[in-house]
Amino acid sequence: MHDSNAWVDPFGLAPTNPIDRAFLKELLGSNAKNGGVYMFRTIDVRDGVEKWYVGKANNLYSRLRTHLGTGKLDPAKLSTLNVVVLPHGVETDFFKAEANIMKRFEDAGENLANKINSPGCK
Repeated sequence: MHDSNAWVDPFGLAPTNPIDRAFLKELLGSNAKNGGVYMFRTIDVRDGVEKWYVGKANNLYSRLRTHLGTGKLDPAKLSTLNVVVLPHGVETDFFKAEANIMKRFEDAGENLANKINSPGCK
């Protein structure tokens, strides 16, 4: 259970709940160290409204664990997490995939929680 009064580590180094880490490992399976794109529901710090957040990572498990540590990925919202794995991708592939997913959300009328567009949007 997420405690809204808990201290949040802005660098994502705070210990995370073992159950949450196990969920990530179960979800990612053998793709934990692969790169790809992820999306989850989060509270947008700019307006306090729940929105989708889309990101890319060279190592999905490491990046998602960081999001858990910073509080961007609330353990209560882990069920909203979706991942697209690009097993042999490189950073350019991840940026392009992230940009494509962001565009799909925007085309569907979703206002994303992302503060900036993906460099792949260029």
